[in-house]
Amino acid sequence: MSKYNLILGDSSEHIKHMPDQSVDLILTDPPYNLGRYSTGNIKMSWRKEFNNDVAEWDTTIFNPAEWLDDFARILKPTGTIFAFTSYNLLGQWHQAYDPVFDTFQFIVWHKCLAASTRVYARTPQGDAPVMLKDLVRTDPRLVKLWNGKQWTQVLSWDKAQPGCEGLEVEFRSGERVSTTKEHRWPTARGLVATQDLKVGDVVDTTSLPEPNEPDSPALLPDEDIGWLLGMYVAEGGMQDDAIHFSGHRREKKRFERIDHIAKALGGTSDTKDYTDGDGVVTVVWSRIVAEVIKKYVDGTTAKTKHLKPTCWRRSNRFLKALMDGYLEGDGSYDEPNDRWRLSFCRNDYLAQNMRTLCARLGYHLTLKASDARFRGVQFPKYTGTIRMSRTSHYNEKCRSEVVAVRPSACDTFKKSRLPQQLRAHNLCLE
Repeated sequence: MSKYNLILGDSSEHIKHMPDQSVDLILTDPPYNLGRYSTGNIKMSWRKEFNNDVAEWDTTIFNPAEWLDDFARILKPTGTIFAFTSYNLLGQWHQAYDPVFDTFQFIVWHKCLAASTRVYARTPQGDAPVMLKDLVRTDPRLVKLWNGKQWTQVLSWDKAQPGCEGLEVEFRSGERVSTTKEHRWPTARGLVATQDLKVGDVVDTTSLPEPNEPDSPALLPDEDIGWLLGMYVAEGGMQDDAIHFSGHRREKKRFERIDHIAKALGGTSDTKDYTDGDGVVTVVWSRIVAEVIKKYVDGTTAKTKHLKPTCWRRSNRFLKALMDGYLEGDGSYDEPNDRWRLSFCRNDYLAQNMRTLCARLGYHLTLKASDARFRGVQFPKYTGTIRMSRTSHYNEKCRSEVVAVRPSACDTFKKSRLPQQLRAHNLCLE
């Protein structure tokens, strides 16, 4: 092996004394100019924080153009420059270096996920979970994905090569994601390809952010409207302008709150017995209430009701009220274990809503498809639990722990090209 000199020091000083055309490779990872907007470490609920403190070098503005002359002087005609950077500096690197060097290319992060995978994206229509197969119809310049710290610009879309073999990863949360074998996941042992994932690996995840400026109509307050929508998804139905909410005669506070909201929106309500037992129904007559529900909820039955994208444009305060209303209507509180139990018919849209709600609110969700029998008839459903915070039990498992990796039936995969700064997956695993 040839001898070499390893120099420890300030590169901005040492580079001045290096001979012309003496370097084969310049490999550099200069500051990303994060000091102006970084908020420090990335907090995780299940492990120590990701170290992202602002260092001393982040407080000084880095200008790639200031290094151009020395780079061009010391680099051999056959030499190469590799520079790690962030999306906010790509333009500056390109503007300064492309006119001087023969080739200017990007090395980017490839995310190879099944077309049916939902990711949380920022588009001109707002922030919302979107299937990749729908998202790729949008100009990538108009799409950003959350990287655990900030919104990251998508550079391009690609379709994986035909015949690309896929794997399905199942997490403890019940979520299943199909990817190519080469797709890489951020874990405690580094970036790991799907084909190298092991049962017990924990994928790094993050809560999803609120919109920068959430919708907040003055006449549709977060707590009341959010709660009413959650209650409607759990126990409601609609026929023309008549909205009905089912319940038990003991739940007087629930029906009083429905009546209060209905009157605030210019409607009326009435609660009546409708069986020989303890069941009651509250009927609200109000076109305004009906239109508010239609603005935020789609579907008409337990198998089809789900949230519209307009919900994700509201604040977390609104979403918390919505979740409270849903759990009050269709959840079962397990007080000894401080958790809510869920059980609803097989409604895939609602299951995805629950995952996104919990990812926005920082809740911990387990939700799995199962089957049940009622009067001798088998029917598919979802069962699970929601915890608002993690317990201190020594045996508690992280929801993003890998529990199985198996062949995938999916044959269509999409690649999104991103700058190399993805820190945590924004799939709704929590």
